[in-house]
Amino acid sequence: MTITSDRAAADEAVCLDKPRSTSRHPKELLLFGLVGIANTAIGYAVYALCLYLGAPYPVATVLSMLTSVCIGFFGQGRLVFKNADSKRILRYVVMWVVLLLVYNLVVMATTTAGYSAYVGGLVALPFVIPLSFLAQKYYVFRR
Repeated sequence: MTITSDRAAADEAVCLDKPRSTSRHPKELLLFGLVGIANTAIGYAVYALCLYLGAPYPVATVLSMLTSVCIGFFGQGRLVFKNADSKRILRYVVMWVVLLLVYNLVVMATTTAGYSAYVGGLVALPFVIPLSFLAQKYYVFRR
């Protein structure tokens, strides 16, 4: 064996012994999903309550979105990514603006292809949810 192949074998053995840094990902993903579901339910409850009280749907939408942004920021930051530094709220808002743009582009593409906006919304979710997780992990709440 050469020095190069000995070193490669040693590096490979060390890599096999190291715990992977991704071992937290399943827990993060589970918490991310649970916080997201709770946030969605609360946001929709605010939306429905506003409509029930007679608010026009644009007002209900804004109040629901503001509620969801606040709950999502602190819920995802504290529970999932262990970093709820309030200075990061601007990053969170920027992330959501970008995600809403992606979501709407996907819905627009699917409706242009002849599908309903309901189908478009469902088609957009597999794009937006992982992007949201990655953006929060590596942009909004990174340490």
